[in-house]
Amino acid sequence: MTLPTESKRLHILESKCRVPLVPGDIFPRPRLFQELNDWRTRRLTIVQAPPGYGKTMLVASWLHIYKETLSEQDVGVGWLSLDEDDDDPRQFMAHFAVALEPVIPEATRVVEQNLLHGQADLQRSIKILLNAISGLATPILMVIDDYHHIENERIRQVVRHMLKRGPTNLHWILLSRRDLVESLGHMSDIGGLRLLGTEELRLEKDEVARFLEWVLAAERPSESELAALVAQSDGWIAGFRLAALSMPQGGDVAALTARLQSHNQWLSTYFRSEFLANQPTHLQAFLLQTSILEQLNGPLCMAVTGMTDAAALLEQAAATNLFITPTNAARTRFAYHDLFRRMLRDELIRRYPPPEVQALCQRAGRWLEENNEIGAALRHFVSAGFEEAVIDLVERHSLPTILIGDLQRPQSWLSQLAKEGLLPSPRLLLDQGWLYLIADRLDTLAFLQSTQQAWLEQAQSSEFGIHWRQERQMQWSVAHYLAGDSEKAQAIAEQVGVGLSADSHFLVSGCYHFLNAINVLNPPDKAEYHCRQALQIYE
Repeated sequence: MTLPTESKRLHILESKCRVPLVPGDIFPRPRLFQELNDWRTRRLTIVQAPPGYGKTMLVASWLHIYKETLSEQDVGVGWLSLDEDDDDPRQFMAHFAVALEPVIPEATRVVEQNLLHGQADLQRSIKILLNAISGLATPILMVIDDYHHIENERIRQVVRHMLKRGPTNLHWILLSRRDLVESLGHMSDIGGLRLLGTEELRLEKDEVARFLEWVLAAERPSESELAALVAQSDGWIAGFRLAALSMPQGGDVAALTARLQSHNQWLSTYFRSEFLANQPTHLQAFLLQTSILEQLNGPLCMAVTGMTDAAALLEQAAATNLFITPTNAARTRFAYHDLFRRMLRDELIRRYPPPEVQALCQRAGRWLEENNEIGAALRHFVSAGFEEAVIDLVERHSLPTILIGDLQRPQSWLSQLAKEGLLPSPRLLLDQGWLYLIADRLDTLAFLQSTQQAWLEQAQSSEFGIHWRQERQMQWSVAHYLAGDSEKAQAIAEQVGVGLSADSHFLVSGCYHFLNAINVLNPPDKAEYHCRQALQIYE
């Protein structure tokens, strides 16, 4: 249908004004159907979630399944699927009228005539429709799909007016990829509201089990397997469908899990076309560049991307339901869902050359180090392949952190180095030795023995002075003491004492005086002297 106006012709696509066809293999959602069945008790139902959570098919399949019931109850149903062209007041109103044509054909013809003559008064058209609906004895259910395309404030005002001032027999279901709070304003004065968001649309464990049986004819997985599938997929029904596309009937849960975890052509194509392609270019760049981050906040995102509006983009991403959720109550820190972050990372690597990705990781690592998030900084330097920076980072922070009593973090950093196959430097071997000793670990002697060959090899190939050798000797001394060999401990301590000076590490001096203070062979006055010296050093 094409309607001429004074300024332009309105192109009406009637297929947008009818309930979409539902494939025969669509997965039924009884839990959510029950929520939709209560539509009479409220003015507005909002279904909002990222692409692929089945919003359109949920409502369309519900209408098809309950078609006879709704018909028997004389319920009039209007459906309108929006796109970018409908973000125009007259275009929107024309499609809205056609969507209601099966319910109130005479009123829609009057609206069409109003548009035909170029009338810009939307309020007049709204009054015609609302009065016609009010005159009906039966309820009307109006469904508007893809409402996130509406940004025109005049259209938003019209919808808000119809929601708040419309007849009591007019009920609404709005479907959107974005949070509708901003576009609808204060909704507390709307007579009844139900929000079905991402949390509600996620597949639950029982639904995942039914989906596997429905699509793959697979046996029900264990509870732990189901929980893992929900966590990996975020309950994203499109993710399951796309991962299962090329799988044979009777496929098992392990194969599906592997497809969700690995690069998947179907998922990647869907992600690019449905997620990224629908975002502004600037926001796309922000999403891709920040995909390297485990946790996101405004200052960190700005440091990584160089975008001065990074904090605003972060809030925009969260508001558009892009698989990003706040991780604290103040909504200052966020995180991408693992599956979404992995797809973003794949696209980042596809679009950006390796040096640029490395630079992003390096900038992230520097900011995180400056803000004392050493573990996260370490992982970013590892991702960038900066082995020297990794070693240097842990060298600068491990011992100071150990000395304030935080032993867990340095141990995790050192374990990360071992996991990455990075050989510890002489300094880090010493730091780990002090960590064992300060923690009073009984396996300290075993640690020193297991690392002695590495120490000797590095001592031959590296230039480090006598003071590091003193540290290593003193660690041997204290380790023997902890193992119960006081005589061996004292003998090594005496060797260290020969070269002790003002430049010696305070831990070496402190341990030397401590061992002499507890040496039963020392006379009382000498033991007292060493005790005072040890206490002074440790204080």
